[in-house]
Amino acid sequence: RRVLEHVRVDSPLPGAEARLAVLMLTLRAARAGTGNVTGQDLVGWLGADAERVLQALVDAGWLRLP
Repeated sequence: RRVLEHVRVDSPLPGAEARLAVLMLTLRAARAGTGNVTGQDLVGWLGADAERVLQALVDAGWLRLP
């Protein structure tokens, strides 16, 4: 419930795809504070929108890529 509330409140973008990405990335990073996600993961979660959604999360300052 806490994670879902976090996604609802703290997702920087209103769209369903962005909220799904925030949820999945949050779950991956929950234990260690960082998470390892592959391109295959992202395409599986977001389909053709993966690159657009990730770039929007980066632009919003929510996600930092190496």
